[in-house]
Amino acid sequence: MSGRGYRSVSSREARFSVAGDVLRAATGVLEDGAIAFLSAPQSFRLLRFSEGRWTASSGLDTIELDLSGAEALAGFEVRAFDSVREWRWRRDPAGSAVIEIGESDEGPGAEVLNTRGYGRLVIGTPTGERSRDGAWLLAADGAVGTLSIPVSEPLDGEHALTGGRLELTAVEYVDENTSGSVTVVGERLTGIRWVPDENGGSAS
Repeated sequence: MSGRGYRSVSSREARFSVAGDVLRAATGVLEDGAIAFLSAPQSFRLLRFSEGRWTASSGLDTIELDLSGAEALAGFEVRAFDSVREWRWRRDPAGSAVIEIGESDEGPGAEVLNTRGYGRLVIGTPTGERSRDGAWLLAADGAVGTLSIPVSEPLDGEHALTGGRLELTAVEYVDENTSGSVTVVGERLTGIRWVPDENGGSAS
């Protein structure tokens, strides 16, 4: 583990009452390739930020999300993240602030902590198909069917992906006391990546 600055700040200056406004504000903060989870009462949507717009998948096509549409207006929770920061928001009738988690050892909410990176397995096995821009992969699972999963870095190459797995990557911030006990103080999501099999999965 290595020591890095951890900072969790609630932005009281800007409060949002709908998810679409949160995603719109995030376009000026998050990097190209950022991922977002948009939770609504009737849906859970995976999004990817590309060229100044939030996009979703429709089969193998990439479409722009209407930030003023019903889905964005109905959303009650957003987690949007790139490699250096994460935005979290949960709807409140009076308007809710965004909590930004990033790395800095200066300012309010900042402290130096140990970090450890890890990956969580994303449901489904890549089918070998991807979107035309290489930013969405199709994954199949016996229980849920076929899903379109965004990846932080588009995958180039003429050949379809075979095998491997998809991982949601994250960083944990941990504090160790004098007796050696470790407490997880926070977590920050950092991306989704395709990982080839050790014995065969390939992007070429």
